[in-house]
Amino acid sequence: MKAIMINDKFPGPNLNTTTNNNIVINVINNLDEPFLFTCKLGYKKRSHTLQNLYDSLDLHVGQCFGVLVTADQEPKDHYMVASTRFLKTVLTSTALLRYDGGKGAASPELPKPPVGWAWSLNQFRSFRWNLTASAARPNPQGSYHYGKINITRSIKLVNTVGKIEGKKLRYALSGVSHVETETPIKLAQYFGVADKVFKYDTIKDEPTKVDTSDILVQPNVLNIEHRSFVEIVFENQERTTQSWHLDG
Repeated sequence: MKAIMINDKFPGPNLNTTTNNNIVINVINNLDEPFLFTCKLGYKKRSHTLQNLYDSLDLHVGQCFGVLVTADQEPKDHYMVASTRFLKTVLTSTALLRYDGGKGAASPELPKPPVGWAWSLNQFRSFRWNLTASAARPNPQGSYHYGKINITRSIKLVNTVGKIEGKKLRYALSGVSHVETETPIKLAQYFGVADKVFKYDTIKDEPTKVDTSDILVQPNVLNIEHRSFVEIVFENQERTTQSWHLDG
């Protein structure tokens, strides 16, 4: 039996609040698939983004959102719901937001999730950075406006899937499926022996045609100059939605 746990609990924990309090909740997706976080309270995505109101938030694999919840609803118990997305079997878990002195149990009818992947895509496109928040911060090229920066390099990453020797299924970027080296990459760079451990730029910046029947299994490391401004284009040629995690 599978279930979604919130903070290692099923059902999730109870959160106590007072009417008109502002609560910051950090929501992290540690699952292997996307999930939907829903509540009948108003959400405002923070971290210097424009403060928009949301009833639900789609969190893809590895994503972390900080949200500001205003306790301005009827003083009683309210459910916060986490449910799986884009899967045939829907799993659901709840946490309870409890008003101090509130009267009444949470509604047993959980809110229905939005239908279709287009809703998730449009929500993500609605997130906008607040350029007036905090102090002005120039980018590495000295400009305060990213639209005025000259792109020094453009890299297209095409995700593909294929089988190695007709047996083992592997996912790849532009025809190369990454494997870790016996000597850690950063260690090899530090001691100046990178050329003996791996090769830089095994994929082209603009792949012409990716042959899924000939996937290479080797370290996939791109050599990029420090403080250069690089445009990265993600291209999905598969028939299924792919999740990307950018770190750094």
